Formats: sequence, structure tokens, C-alpha cells
Amino acid sequence: MRLLRALVASLALLPACQDAALESVDSGPDADATARDGATSSPDAHDDGDAARSDGDAPRDAAPHDAGSFDATPARDASEADTGTPPVDSGPASDAAPTFPRCALDAPEGCEIVDVQAGGRQTCVLRRSGAVWCFGSNACLQLGREAPDPAGARAIGCLGDFVTSDPVPGIVPDVSRVVVLSVGGYHACVLDASDTTRCWGRNHELAAGGAEATSYLTPVRARVAATTLSVANSLSCATDLDGAALCWGENGRGELGRGTTSFAESMPANAGTLVGLREVGAGYFMGCAIDARDTWCWGHSLQLFLPVDVVEASSPVRIESAPPFDAIRAGDGYACGLGADGSIHCFGRDERGELGDGEGRASSSVPIEILAPGQARALDVFFHHACAVRTDGRVVCWGANEHGQLGDGTTVDRAAPVEVGGIADAVGVSVGFYHSCALVRGGEVWCWGHDGQGQLGAGDGEDHPTPVAAPALAPTD
Repeated sequence: MRLLRALVASLALLPACQDAALESVDSGPDADATARDGATSSPDAHDDGDAARSDGDAPRDAAPHDAGSFDATPARDASEADTGTPPVDSGPASDAAPTFPRCALDAPEGCEIVDVQAGGRQTCVLRRSGAVWCFGSNACLQLGREAPDPAGARAIGCLGDFVTSDPVPGIVPDVSRVVVLSVGGYHACVLDASDTTRCWGRNHELAAGGAEATSYLTPVRARVAATTLSVANSLSCATDLDGAALCWGENGRGELGRGTTSFAESMPANAGTLVGLREVGAGYFMGCAIDARDTWCWGHSLQLFLPVDVVEASSPVRIESAPPFDAIRAGDGYACGLGADGSIHCFGRDERGELGDGEGRASSSVPIEILAPGQARALDVFFHHACAVRTDGRVVCWGANEHGQLGDGTTVDRAAPVEVGGIADAVGVSVGFYHSCALVRGGEVWCWGHDGQGQLGAGDGEDHPTPVAAPALAPTD
């Protein structure tokens, strides 16, 4: 989860790129384990992850899903605890270099990438044609392609060790003319030109909007007419035509904002009585939304946001002292907003430098200025790190850095923004659990951080603490 996406609704929707894939090499079994170490603040709170995901930094206005009711609460095993650090896989197991597919050569203009979204351990891009291509982890079918399930693991969670990660980008079938793309930890949603929202991937907490607690290969249609969209691991949110926030998915900590708690809900419904909202940001067991003046949050960890001792709030609570924001992104116990004046403020948890002011405090209920007015034009937040695009096209990141996801050539956490090496003329940025990606002018994608499941698009399965180009996404040979 995640940033500000350039609107693409006005882009001409060209014929979809054809999946003219060349021969590719299977990336081998995924080494992603399902065991948890019991640490708090884990993206893997439900089998394969519960970190925050917000929409990233290119298309912005839209929404997701197909609903249904869910009567029975599925039993959870020990691997579905609410805490634990996500296992780090050892990378695609293949001695042969993969051969990457190319977008159709007969319509290269439709192949131009207009948005990149880094999810939990996968990455997706939106092409000008409206087609979506994804690569990386497919543990929950979040790539939109089939994966083996020899032990029936999909019935109780994601595929874990049985899945094959895939560094080879492939087109997501059954979605087209997409104008907004949002990728979460283990599911993704899109809004198309006909105002239809569809989601696919993990649905064990009903965040993909299906009635069954399983993983969905075929996109599920959401019953919401939306204008903006944001998905996390176990939560999906959108704003509708009236500017109301609607959320669906897990609700054990009030993260749907309905004033109640329950296991999960697949039907979108209002988060409080808010209307006239500009945007909503789904996070880790929490959500936030903004209108023209105020910021509102709900769900878990609100004791980090409020000057009062409130651990959880199942209805939206106004964040005092927050300046007006044009965009809001939520992570694990913290959130950041981008102001109309080009400033960035963050508030909430600061255990690993998430607030970015260099102080390294435990938390702050008062939004702290990270970048001054006129310095930023895009932002994304996910789990314990964040990145922003400066007005000069450079990218800066702060927070956790154990796999080089800050892009400064180190694996040292940073409590203040550091510049990502080698990136210039960026127009968008998106971050995942342990990796980050930037879209630069002209449609090139550069990624850095963890590549254990091919989520950087480099095809080598190695961590990269500095940016690498994603050669698999080139529109021509």
C-alpha cells in the first residue's frame, strides 16, 4: 500500500496491448513461508500479509468490487495471527534467465506506462491502452493468473510454499480500459472507463469483495460507483459520486468506519457520515479520508493519532491540527498527507522513522512537516516506509530500510528523507512491503529494494538498494 496518481481518465483509451509473450522460464517455487515470528506491526497479519496499501502516484480518481454476503466466520489457524514479520523469501528458483514478454509492437503508443503500483510482494503497471500487467508474488492469485494448488491451501489461506512467483510481467485478463489501479498486499482493484470497479486476489477477509473467503482469479465486480480508490491487505475503500467514503473487508478493529466491529464485510458501506471527501486512504487495520479542510481517521492505533487515550475508533475521528491535504496515504499506525501547497506532513507511529522529521520519537498526534511547501508533488506510504516525488523530479524516501527499499544504497533505517540514487524526472512513486518503484517521464519504471519474488522486474531475485530498470516492461524489443 501505494503515491499521488496522475489522472488518466482523460487519456485516450487505445486498443489494449496484446499479450504477445515470448517464451518465458518458470520462476520456480516461491520460498515464502507462512510462519510468523510474533513481532507486532506485521504486514502478514493474515496468513500472507496485512500491511497498508494506498493507491500510488499516477491515475487518481476512481473505485472497486462485486459483493455478496458472508454468514460464517472461517476458522483461522495459527498462521493467521494478527502479528508477525512477513517472511522474506529467497527468490525465484531458476538457473535460467527469464525471457520477458513485450507489449504488442503494432501499437507501441498504447504500451506506454502511465502508472506503477508496488503491492506487498508484487508490482503492477497500467498502460495507456488501459491494460494492466503484473509480476512478482502470485501467492493469492494477485497477478491475475493461475497458480498450482497441490495441497488445497487456497481453501484456508494463500498458497505459501506451493505458489510459483513470477518475475515475468503478464497482462491481467478480464480487465480493460482501466483508468485507476490500486494494488494492496495480496489483492488489487481497478476502475475502468465505464465506472466499473473490479478486484482480484486474496479475499479471506472479503477485501476483494467476493462472497467466499478464498482467492479470486477472475476479477469480482464491486457494487460501488466510485471516484477514488485505495486498497490495503485486508481493506478496500473508495469514495463515491457524493464524496462519501465506502469500505469493505476486515472489520475486527473498526477499520470499515461503520461504528461497529465484525469479522468482515464484503459489501461496500459508508464510513461514518462523511460526504464531500476528496480521497480515502486504506491502511493497516485503519483508514483515513480528507475533505477540503479536514482529515479523518478510524480503526486501530488511533492512540498514536489522537491526544487522548483511544486505541480504536470504529467511526471517523477528526485529526486535530492537520492542514488541508490534497491526498492522504495510510501505513501501519501512521499516515502522511500531501498539501495543495506541495508540502508533506506525517502523523502517528514513528518507531522506525516513519514520520520523517529526523527526531525518531515514539509517535506524534500532531502532523509534522516533512517537506516544506513547494517541495513535493507525489507521495506514497506502505507498511513502515514512505517515498515522495519532489517538484524537481527527484525521489526521496524515509523509514524502514532492511532490504534497501529507501534506495540510498544502504540497508539502514532513515528518520529523515534521503534521496534515491539515480532517479531524475520522476512523475510518480509507489511503495510495497520491502520495495519501491518510480515512474519517470517517458514511461520507464525503476524499482529498488527486495526482489525475492521478482517484484522489481529485474529477473535476478536479488535485493537492490539502488534503482534498477525494469527491462521486462519495455514496449518493444
